[in-house]
Amino acid sequence: MEPFSEWNLRLLRSFFSEASGGEEVFLRVDRDLLDQIGQEIGGDRGFLEAVRRGPEWLVTGSSLVSAVRTLVWQRSMPAMRPVNYIDPGRYDPVYRRVHAPAYLPYLAALVRNDTEHPRGYYEGLKIDLQLEHVFRSGEMEQLELAWKDLQRWTEELKGKYGRFRLRTLGGYSRIGIPRSQSILHNRDIEELPRAFVESEISPSHELDESEVTRILNEVRASSSSYSAAFSAALNNSDFEQPIRAAIVAAYAEWDGTIPPRGNSGQVKNASTQQPEWGQARLGLCLAVKGDEPVTLVPMWQVPSLQDSGYFQLNPPDSEVVWEGAFTGTDGSVSKHAPHNVDNIWQMAKRAYHEPLRFDVQCFSSEDSEPTTVAVLLPRRQLWVLTARRDGVSGEIVLHEGMLPGSGQAFLLACPENVNRLKEYLSREKPKHSIIAAQEFPADWLLVRLHECGDLTSDQRRLPDGSDGTHPKPRAIRFVGGRSVRRGYSRMYLWYDPPCLELDAPEGARLEVPAGLTLREEEGGCDSRGQESDAKFQPRRRFQVEVNDSKSASYELRAWVGSELLGKAKLRVAGHGGELVDNQQAHGVDHVGRPTPSGEGLSGIAPSVGVTELPTTFYEDPFRFATSCLGSSRSNSLQRPGAREKFLDSLAQSGSLAYGTARDQIARLLGKDAEGGDPPLILLELRSQGHLEISMTHKGHMSRVHAVEPTVYELPVAPDGKHAYGVTGTLRLSHWAWLVEELGVSTSFCGQGRSTGLKPLRLLANSHETMHAECKRLALRFSSSPALKIAKWSSGITTIREEIFSNPMESIGSAQVDAVRFNASKGRFTAHPAFGDVIELWKIRDLDTGMDNVHVLYDHDTFAFVRASRWGVWIALNAFAEWVERLPGMEGVYPIPVTYSRSDGTLWLPARISLPFVLERALVLCSGSLPEVFELKHSFSNGRLHLSTAERSHAFLTVKRFYEQMATGKWLAYQWVPEVVAREVVEKLGATLDIT
Repeated sequence: MEPFSEWNLRLLRSFFSEASGGEEVFLRVDRDLLDQIGQEIGGDRGFLEAVRRGPEWLVTGSSLVSAVRTLVWQRSMPAMRPVNYIDPGRYDPVYRRVHAPAYLPYLAALVRNDTEHPRGYYEGLKIDLQLEHVFRSGEMEQLELAWKDLQRWTEELKGKYGRFRLRTLGGYSRIGIPRSQSILHNRDIEELPRAFVESEISPSHELDESEVTRILNEVRASSSSYSAAFSAALNNSDFEQPIRAAIVAAYAEWDGTIPPRGNSGQVKNASTQQPEWGQARLGLCLAVKGDEPVTLVPMWQVPSLQDSGYFQLNPPDSEVVWEGAFTGTDGSVSKHAPHNVDNIWQMAKRAYHEPLRFDVQCFSSEDSEPTTVAVLLPRRQLWVLTARRDGVSGEIVLHEGMLPGSGQAFLLACPENVNRLKEYLSREKPKHSIIAAQEFPADWLLVRLHECGDLTSDQRRLPDGSDGTHPKPRAIRFVGGRSVRRGYSRMYLWYDPPCLELDAPEGARLEVPAGLTLREEEGGCDSRGQESDAKFQPRRRFQVEVNDSKSASYELRAWVGSELLGKAKLRVAGHGGELVDNQQAHGVDHVGRPTPSGEGLSGIAPSVGVTELPTTFYEDPFRFATSCLGSSRSNSLQRPGAREKFLDSLAQSGSLAYGTARDQIARLLGKDAEGGDPPLILLELRSQGHLEISMTHKGHMSRVHAVEPTVYELPVAPDGKHAYGVTGTLRLSHWAWLVEELGVSTSFCGQGRSTGLKPLRLLANSHETMHAECKRLALRFSSSPALKIAKWSSGITTIREEIFSNPMESIGSAQVDAVRFNASKGRFTAHPAFGDVIELWKIRDLDTGMDNVHVLYDHDTFAFVRASRWGVWIALNAFAEWVERLPGMEGVYPIPVTYSRSDGTLWLPARISLPFVLERALVLCSGSLPEVFELKHSFSNGRLHLSTAERSHAFLTVKRFYEQMATGKWLAYQWVPEVVAREVVEKLGATLDIT
């Protein structure tokens, strides 16, 4: 799709989708938004370039006015459109047959211009769009045709994608139209929390109209602190309702902090001092480790800086360290460390007087160095805690939060505040009990409030240093999830929606609209049961599943009998046109784009476009004793683990959204007390062919698909017999069939990785009989899938050409934090060099804020990389070609991949692992993930000699290309026939280094 139409479609999806149905839409466009929604197509600079060029079907050199008026005419007169006209419905089924506008980039440019050049509008527009013709108020008047047409289009659709209304702001009748679309600038939204505090409004409850009016009056009283556009709108009755709606939207996301002014660094809060504006916050929580007697252990509540990997938390200039794993998007807790318990209590005690700064080291993949993020433990005179059942471990944990509107709450006071808490209990007499717990400091006090729904206004005035009453929070709250901001609202990504917390009395029910499925979280592996729940009653939480990948808006309501307790609107951002029918089987292409299973990779390679190989192509299979296959499973079945249970669940569902799959694996790991990182487990299962993962246009996992169970040939002949592997999305019953009912074979369970899915291998006397047995049990059979997949995969030249077919001149503001892949070390460790060699950069996803995206840089040109491992190998190839020119580095290009011909082992450093299609080709040679070795190296006779820490004798030599990545983890892919190894390395642009 040409750039102008791509930007038009992205603006449509961002503002005019079913998520905005029935609501007024403002085309709030600025530089930041353009960087967010079009980061991988050039951001703000790419947008301006696309507007300058215009649609490809218009006459080159058309004036801005002529182009806009032509597009308006073509929208309303489909019969008069040229053949190459691009209707948005051609690329996104959501907009089929609705005659969506194709001129939005022009209108967006007018709005953006007001935020960039508020005092020199026409001159700024002329410079940014490089206009060669006169453009003043007369031309702006002619463009009103498009604004009116946009309003008419939304009215024709009866607000299905939102309602646009033509408005004018300020004293300028022409530029007042685009100015009216951004009545609130970013600094206005950041300033609004100050008005919340000055109006004595606390966070996290339902605003009534009188409170909105109080806030609005406070904003008007301090209008000099806001932008000129917002100040003008405040005094224009025509904008009263949009401003009130914007205030409600801003308040819904307010966490209680307000931004500092000037350089004071002082931060206020409605109740107590808080972290700096926008800084991540650390919290205190208590895990319930025992009932009789009650045992509580303190842990740190860490924000969701990433959804996988692990962290180390420590105060600066201190050797004290707490560790933990990131699990999902709803934050994590540190592991219980008995030797560090006293340190937690000491830190929490210090927080009574002042906020404390901590550093969090975040670890993710093998190819990245850890990043450090500063977090703040806020000043706390009193800790308000509520019970929640941990979704991974099943334990009950008392988490820091708001004073709830119903149910239990726990008040935790440090020694300095114990007397004030006792005075509060004596004076206000709320129903409560003192909790005595093992391993709990004697000079601290923990109190349980029995029922927050019965608290009076005075009883909700806690001894926490604030002057006000804690209002009742919203009955329905969304927590976690991946979200993006569009206009004044937050939208959640369909594949990783939030959880829903219900703060309501017993007997409350939720009214759930069609299109959503709610699943109430259960007790997990915690076996303490009702006795523990009575003492520490967890709040009700629900997993949210979005049944469709389209943009939508869902209103949920909470009721007790006929009384409406509250409602909340869940806005969902769609899949960006790559729609997935959840009921159909899907495969993926070479970079993870979803395709029909008959055309894409679905466990094994599709038959389409792949030359059929003979029944067996392994002329000289690897020969060894059957004991090398693993332990026999003929007599008994092993107890299924978390991975087998997840595959069973996926097989029944057909497909799962990424967030659902990730959280389900986390719960199963906790229940079975297994280790592992859920996102990495998904990638490992994909490498083994047990499932497929479709990726978003930015390269993020979005949906997990089941694939057909398959028995396939292995290139080995243990004791002269035929051997087979098993892949696909297996039900638990399949494991039993394969061991007990496949009468022609003997089953072996391979060792595999200590934490991975143990490979199942089958042994039979006859190839034809195995084929017949698979047919009898309705199992797919495949001969030589490894070579077929390797041949099916695209090569590095094709991938590179595809990547650079859509170049960009800029990546916007994300360039500031970019990290370059250091090809000599195989890690993202360096700052961009802007050199003569292609570089791979990892940059922050400006839309979600918690993900990364990858781009290739080549001579002032950027190109977005959807499959990051291909980006790694493109950068490695460019580096190898350059470094071979240096003395002593001969023979490093093409990249030499070490291969042992005697046993068919292919070796690679773990940090430069393969694109998933090629890795699967290697994995299906043995039916197992590669073995991982921790190696060290020495240099001799022009080669690196690798050995383990236990054995100083080198058992492997590799070429000098790997010198700076030789010490560390290496992957050993076993039983790889040379024909497969050559096919794989040729697709990488590399060569075999046979030893």
